[in-house]
Amino acid sequence: MKWDEFTRTLKVHQKYHIGGQQVPSVTTVLQNIGWKTAGLLRWAERIHAEDRDQNQERDAAAAVGATAHYLVQCWVKETEPDLSRVAPIHAEFAMQAYANFQRWVGQTEVQPIASEVKVLSAQYRYGGTADLICQIDGVRTLVDLKTSGGDTVYAESKIQVAAYALAYNEEHDDAPVRRLCVLQMGRETGACVAHFLSPEEWAAGQDAFLRARDLHELRKTLNKKARR
Repeated sequence: MKWDEFTRTLKVHQKYHIGGQQVPSVTTVLQNIGWKTAGLLRWAERIHAEDRDQNQERDAAAAVGATAHYLVQCWVKETEPDLSRVAPIHAEFAMQAYANFQRWVGQTEVQPIASEVKVLSAQYRYGGTADLICQIDGVRTLVDLKTSGGDTVYAESKIQVAAYALAYNEEHDDAPVRRLCVLQMGRETGACVAHFLSPEEWAAGQDAFLRARDLHELRKTLNKKARR
């Protein structure tokens, strides 16, 4: 699979339509939840204290993440990746994350079904792109890939994967996903950690997303310019 072909599928470039009308993406809806703000401010302070450029750090992390996703998609499609257009430093970190992913695959019964799966919810009117649908230990699972490491999963990540599952199962009620996983590929830690959501977390994540979806509409209404 060619790199240019893959980058056109990235979530940041995607627009989602239902019945000819554009609907918000999962990531756009999640902007109505500011739970990560404090953590992002601490990150910005640390980057500034180390005399590094915040925009460069953010863009580098995004490039590594996109490249790691590309490598996983090539694995699913059984095609040879082409990293010739990726900066060497970004490719190096992405390859580390992918190597961790492959070790995890080797230790787990994983059968890929599809990657970068576009999902749409006609009922709740939103769209998104799920990273990976696969069988894990015989259970159809929706996996959201993160290139960060560690044992902590942000609440927003759990909400995000629950939102993808809600839309996916609406479209695939004949073969729904029955388990959700946030997979931290660890671009720097050397370890790949799978976090499977409990039924309580799944339900809470779905509920939180639907409330954020309502907030998205309320925000649009409140931001309309008053008529004169």
